[in-house]
Amino acid sequence: MPVKKITISLDAQLADELSRDAKDDGDSVSAWVARAIESQLRSHRLREMLDEYQAEFGAFTEEEREATRKFWQESLSTPEPSSLSNGEIVASGDSSTTSSKRKAS
Repeated sequence: MPVKKITISLDAQLADELSRDAKDDGDSVSAWVARAIESQLRSHRLREMLDEYQAEFGAFTEEEREATRKFWQESLSTPEPSSLSNGEIVASGDSSTTSSKRKAS
């Protein structure tokens, strides 16, 4: 992949923390920053997708929101964004409750 060099300015304390964390992770500052930016971009795209979904199908119910909060609190890892792109929003509770699904047409 081609690389494009850019220049950014950071608060000195933030830059020091960044350097320490990158070193602790065994990464270059560039690699660490690239991962952070990729994560932020995924979050932004997910927010846009959720906003579009709600604009078309209506706002999520409080029950769906609570089931989603519970799911993420219980999860040990975050799914890859590609697993969220099938057009289906799933809100699942514990195994004693029924999962609710809304499917995009």
